[in-house]
Amino acid sequence: MVQMLRRLGRVSAVTIVLSGFLVMGVTLFSDWRITVVQGATDGWLAPLAPEAQRQAIERQLRGFDVTMAEVGYRYTEMYFGVVEDNWDYALYTAEKIGVAIQNGLERRPKRRANAEALFLKSVYPAVLEALKQKDAALFKERFDAMRAACNACHVAEEVPFIRVGVPAQQLTPLLHR
Repeated sequence: MVQMLRRLGRVSAVTIVLSGFLVMGVTLFSDWRITVVQGATDGWLAPLAPEAQRQAIERQLRGFDVTMAEVGYRYTEMYFGVVEDNWDYALYTAEKIGVAIQNGLERRPKRRANAEALFLKSVYPAVLEALKQKDAALFKERFDAMRAACNACHVAEEVPFIRVGVPAQQLTPLLHR
């Protein structure tokens, strides 16, 4: 089964690029949080008026594209968690997909209808259940359905050129065994 999953396809260039954006976004956000938590007066937000601070933070967090960068990363890690028989890691990353999408919907509520109809309330719970059952055949079936739903959502959101494939390369060098 592991070999079959590995042969299914390649990571798209989009996933790799979006993962880079995710790393940049996480770095920018953690820098902001450290500045706020420590009460520093020399941080990048300090010289800005409160409204300008809010606008700067919104620019850094951006829209749903940053959400999709995180989802793409976690999608790949979930897949390789199963390939390497690390079901706990696969479930952990799958659950974070839901968190990332919910956070993205908070920033971009106009994406909610398609996200819920095509993903969150349809295929996503089924994938989580397959991971909880630790059933590779069931996961493959539901993973394929999830991938199709992702692509359908991209079409519905007018970005049909973003086509999700089956991951071919793990992005994080974790030892799963």
